[in-house]
Amino acid sequence: MMPQDVLKRPLETLRANYDYIFLDTAPNATLPTLAAYMSADFFILSAMPDPFAIAGLNDAVRDIMDARASGNPGLGLLGVVVSGVDKRTSLANSLSEFVETSFRAGANTESVKFKTSIGRSTVIPQTQKAGKTLFETHSTHKVTDEYRSLAAEIEERLQAIDGAVPANPGNEKGVVNG
Repeated sequence: MMPQDVLKRPLETLRANYDYIFLDTAPNATLPTLAAYMSADFFILSAMPDPFAIAGLNDAVRDIMDARASGNPGLGLLGVVVSGVDKRTSLANSLSEFVETSFRAGANTESVKFKTSIGRSTVIPQTQKAGKTLFETHSTHKVTDEYRSLAAEIEERLQAIDGAVPANPGNEKGVVNG
């Protein structure tokens, strides 16, 4: 077994027990990230309004295209979420616009950017430090509601797919010029 295939067998044994399995990976091409790409059905890209965000999205798309070419051709883009957003900044607005125009399901189709964005808030690092979830520590906070909304969008997209893996759900090739 190749190292990048280390997650395939364990995930296959879990699929019957769960509706969804999420693998949260680092934003770089480490072995655990590549193993996740080789085992997943779909991926969700996340970007924060940061000067390096576009380069990071492009790097992730290249890694995912490599995973498709190296043994997981059905790996599909479920969507892109913009997080850590302060809508008052031009950087947040320009990243959101870039994602909106660059990630499309096909020519002349709707963007795969999630409608929900996650705002910037100090409750997120506080909750991480406590080792809990936002739902446990700040169940009525605006950011928690944004995560609920994002979860509903994710579930809606997965239900629309109804188990079918799209052949080429994103316009990833157009992204690398960003």
